[in-house]
Amino acid sequence: MKGTNRGSSVSPVESNKSRRLTTDSLSIEKGVKDDSGLRTSSKSGDRKNEMRISTRRIPFLSIYRYTKPFDCFLLMAGILLSLAQGSLQAVQTIIFKRLSDTLIEGQAKWGTEDFDELKFHNGAVIAVYMYIGYGIVILILATISMTCWHTVCERQIYQIRKRYFAAVLRQNMSWFDTHPSGELITRMSDGIDRIKDGIGDKVGILFSYGAAFVGGLVVAFICSWQMTLIMMVFMPILTALTAFLTRFVSNSTREELHAYEKAGAIAEEVIVGIRTVIALNGQEKEIERYKNELNKASKFGRRKASFIALGTAWLFCLVFVAMGIAFWYGTKLYNDGFIQPGVVFATFWAAISSTLSLGMAVPQIGAIMIAQNAASSIFEVIDRIPEIDCQSSKGISIANSKGEIEFKDVHFCYPTRPEEEVLKGISFTVKAEQSVALVGSSGCGKSTLIGLLLRYYSQGRGELTIDGIPLESMNIRWLRQMIGVVSQEPVLFAATVEENLRFGNEKMTIEDMKRACQIANAHNFIEELPKGYKTRIGEGGVQLSGGQKQRIAIARALVKNPKILLLDEATTALDSRSEKIIQHALEKASAGRTTLTIAHRLSTIRNADLIIVLDQGKVIERGTHEELMLYGGVYKTLVLAQDVEKLTKENAPNFEEEADADVDMKSIGRTKDDKMTKHLYYCNQTKQALCPTAS
Repeated sequence: MKGTNRGSSVSPVESNKSRRLTTDSLSIEKGVKDDSGLRTSSKSGDRKNEMRISTRRIPFLSIYRYTKPFDCFLLMAGILLSLAQGSLQAVQTIIFKRLSDTLIEGQAKWGTEDFDELKFHNGAVIAVYMYIGYGIVILILATISMTCWHTVCERQIYQIRKRYFAAVLRQNMSWFDTHPSGELITRMSDGIDRIKDGIGDKVGILFSYGAAFVGGLVVAFICSWQMTLIMMVFMPILTALTAFLTRFVSNSTREELHAYEKAGAIAEEVIVGIRTVIALNGQEKEIERYKNELNKASKFGRRKASFIALGTAWLFCLVFVAMGIAFWYGTKLYNDGFIQPGVVFATFWAAISSTLSLGMAVPQIGAIMIAQNAASSIFEVIDRIPEIDCQSSKGISIANSKGEIEFKDVHFCYPTRPEEEVLKGISFTVKAEQSVALVGSSGCGKSTLIGLLLRYYSQGRGELTIDGIPLESMNIRWLRQMIGVVSQEPVLFAATVEENLRFGNEKMTIEDMKRACQIANAHNFIEELPKGYKTRIGEGGVQLSGGQKQRIAIARALVKNPKILLLDEATTALDSRSEKIIQHALEKASAGRTTLTIAHRLSTIRNADLIIVLDQGKVIERGTHEELMLYGGVYKTLVLAQDVEKLTKENAPNFEEEADADVDMKSIGRTKDDKMTKHLYYCNQTKQALCPTAS
């Protein structure tokens, strides 16, 4: 494969008889940088909107968007039963009036001939039985209604959790760049819990108190409209105070939620990196950082609690002032002979029940508004359709893909840094079944190219194609299924070895799995684990060494049988012995596949069909290892620098003195060790090129 592809892949060398390699820097410099032409995965306006706190409170009924016919039945039943339960509180007033009339009449006739003991006894007993019956009915209604509300709530929360998690996994990388994982996890726990608190029994209680409020007013008007009107004078003030409280609670809760999301992000970050935190003795610093965010949340919480306490106190103060005035007016009406004492007590009791119901409804309204605020951020994620949609069925799927990759004048800048262009007119072709290596200093754009191939982001200007078809036209799931990736830092899950491997291919057979592990030099150590492939490896593979995790990651990529293999410093975590074995295995695995390799250790890519050297987002050199060494450019400098590093490790005591010696080519033939002297010459030249002041 390498022999056939190598010559055809280096067109600049073929056109240059003197073996001098051409660079792409001149052609890139001729291009005009057009920031307006750069297209990222999301528009700048969308990014700003995403980074702001959501201030939109969705309509309450929107929270029940996932109701099914059975849920609708439960909702209607819960509403009707809650209304009935609240309305029956007015019956208390009727019972209370009956009992009051009996007691007042009995007291007035007590000790006289007109006193009828049997009538008095029967009246009291009937009132008692009515209270008992009222209690039994309320018990039945409350039990059934709360069951309905809790059932609907649990069914809705199940759907919301499931859809929110699926929606998070659906988003593209630019979205995750502006949404820390800790905030997302906090929303999934605290945010959804607040929704659950606001759409369950709180709604039923609100309906019940609302019905009790209306029912109490109706009974009060029937008993004595004069007394009721006196109390109604305070109703606008009570309503305004209630509205102010609910609005303030809503705003404070939104700020409190956001602060807790930030605190959750810090906690999640620290727990994930707990080994590093412990190693750096950073516990106190992280506690302080977490405490600062908690203090912000606590400040909003305390302010909210203070206003609720003050507002509720004023609410009840006004209620009791109104009751006092009404009671005074009731006694005046009684003295004037307009109403009976029982009517005064009944009206007073109805008014008390009505106003207390209004006061008790305020916390329920607050919980519901909190749920609306929490739901707005949750549903914002659920409803968001990313530009790069991995769940979409749209796009082209190539039946027999060759795996030929082509970058055509590709420009790119990350959504979080739109002013900084990372790739500046990248152009090169990776032919089918060809092995191409990307080389360059850190930050030159190597990993960005792999991210674009996987469609983590969309490129700006330019075009990226596979088999001549633009990536934007391809089905995302199919594209990622045909690409195997081994990253610099292997990511394993808290599962068994087999389950981790099946992330690459759920349908693989045991034979396929073991074959891939043998190629990756992982089979032997896996068999030595306590339960072999069924061994659980802990969170992040914590029970394995770095090299073992990397080999499992390589095997996971191979079980997909991908057409394109992307190796992002795949052997970095391995020791020298394992690196050679894995490198040989990867070369075998690359047979019949298009392979794109990012390498820090340049010794691992010497056999690549094509080596592309990047610098500051541009292609500056390309060719085979031999051609680039003859050219004597940046690649050769990097190779010699690594040779210096290697030789320094092997000859640590005296190498620095020898490297600093004034070595020139005239002395090469006169030294005893010609090979060593020649190497020292290259080392000295490299040192002068990299550090001119050192000489």
